[in-house]
Amino acid sequence: MIVVADASVLVGELLRQRGRELLLHPNPRVLVAEHELSQRLEILESRAIVTAAQRRVLEQSVRLTPRCCM
Repeated sequence: MIVVADASVLVGELLRQRGRELLLHPNPRVLVAEHELSQRLEILESRAIVTAAQRRVLEQSVRLTPRCCM
């Protein structure tokens, strides 16, 4: 399976359980922009949408989601 999406959209999906479940496909091909991930999480924390602890858990979860880069 190949996932093609704007980096911002992809990072948004990786922050959701459904997006991480989608990427549990046996052979996903996805490239995650680390900068986008950090930037999006920083915004969520600054807006008090997530706490610092939640941010760390989300970031770790996204980074540990099995994926393969193209």
